[in-house]
Amino acid sequence: MGSPGTIRRLAREQWIEGLYLDGSVFVSGPVRSEDDFAGESSARMVNASYLWSQGINGSGVIVAVLDSGINQNHPDLIGKVVGEVNFVKNEETTNDLLGHGTMVAGIIAGSGEASGGKYVGVAPGARLLNVRVIDSEGDGRDSDIIAGIEWALNNGADIISLSLGGLDLGETNLPVTMAADNAMDAGAIVCVAAGNSG
Repeated sequence: MGSPGTIRRLAREQWIEGLYLDGSVFVSGPVRSEDDFAGESSARMVNASYLWSQGINGSGVIVAVLDSGINQNHPDLIGKVVGEVNFVKNEETTNDLLGHGTMVAGIIAGSGEASGGKYVGVAPGARLLNVRVIDSEGDGRDSDIIAGIEWALNNGADIISLSLGGLDLGETNLPVTMAADNAMDAGAIVCVAAGNSG
């Protein structure tokens, strides 16, 4: 972090469009209780079986999961991760120390192995990029999200998943919005969480 004088000097430079604080992001679960989802898989909720019957199951698609990491040893995710990186400072691992990223990865591309086929992901043929941007406490920084988006694009992501709270895209979070817009301009689909707070 620069001194106030350095920040004021940078703000006067003609080549600087704006200066932004490095905001916080976090992961949060749905407001509903576990009972609301008992016996229901994400794939069934969106009727993914119709697309599967048409031969569309995510094969050939790479999804970057920007989250708390992915447990590659989870039975539903074995062999799914084709690349990984860690942007979390002070935690030198790509492993999921929180569980949220593994949950998201399972919803996206889980094989259903652990549940005997009951909880198959929406796109079980997809491959995953594990982009760890959330720490073991569930917290992250905008700058890591931006770096993660850029890394995902440079490593073949077709879809970028941002299942993160505190990530109001648009005027309230211009730097991350610009990174997401750049990703879309480059041809990626950017999916941002909505609705967890009702």
